[in-house]
Amino acid sequence: MRRLLMSVAAVGILMGAAASAAKADSITLVRTIGTYSYNDYQPWAEIGVNNFNVTNGTVATSQFGTVSTTINFAQGGPGSTLLECPATNCTWAGTFGPGDSILASYNKNSHKGEGAIDLTFSKGLSGIGFEIQGNEYGTFSAEIEAFNGSTPLGTFYAFNGVSGYDPGSAIFMGLQDLSGANITGIDILAYNCSGNNGGSCNGTAVDRLLFETGTPTPEPSSLLLLGSGLGALTFLRRKLFSRS
Repeated sequence: MRRLLMSVAAVGILMGAAASAAKADSITLVRTIGTYSYNDYQPWAEIGVNNFNVTNGTVATSQFGTVSTTINFAQGGPGSTLLECPATNCTWAGTFGPGDSILASYNKNSHKGEGAIDLTFSKGLSGIGFEIQGNEYGTFSAEIEAFNGSTPLGTFYAFNGVSGYDPGSAIFMGLQDLSGANITGIDILAYNCSGNNGGSCNGTAVDRLLFETGTPTPEPSSLLLLGSGLGALTFLRRKLFSRS
């Protein structure tokens, strides 16, 4: 009997650990758009197609109205919305989908590099994703830093980007917060551009933002641990009552 009670207690501790693991903040980087889920998105055409004067503090509203995004440029801006070629009156010969409207951290008229794009959301998100390109032909690296308010949640990198003219080939970066909708802001940066002698990129460009506003899917390992604990508890309970 004592051994059974000790086993039940051990299972209870195991289940508590599983619950704690499920609650611990856990953000993962998703590199394939096909494995990233979303339920709303931000089309940049909403703030103007080929808008060469996107100023700091500009606010954009998502397609289904669930999220508002405040745009700021690390070097002060202004930035631009540009149209991926081939399309009528296109202004960006790059790697995004043909005809897509993108947000770039530089002014098309001056070609002034403006560094990172800082985005703040009106509500916490459990997922945020986008395609990214550096404004310089050649290879580049990309960085995304996530925040909950002013608290950093993690910094993630991609090192295999290629900037050129190959529509539809842009690399994807997505974050999923498995612990809840805790992402309230991100900083995005393309850097280490090989086409620039100094290594810096003339700007960062991103396609539409893909939002996940719902409840995230728990980690498979946490589900397995919790399921094992429940199964063991049921078995021990039946054995205890059969002996009684």
